[in-house]
Amino acid sequence: MLPVSKPLEHVEISRFRITITTGRLIRFQVFPSKRPNKF
Repeated sequence: MLPVSKPLEHVEISRFRITITTGRLIRFQVFPSKRPNKF
C-alpha cells in the first residue's frame, strides 16, 4: 500500500504539466493569430 501523499503529489504534478502544455498550446494558437509580431 502506498501512502496517500505520493499519489496526490503525482496527480498535482501531472495536472501542473497538463496546464503548462495547454497554456503553451493556447499561446501558440491565440497570440500569433491576434498579434503575430508581439508575444
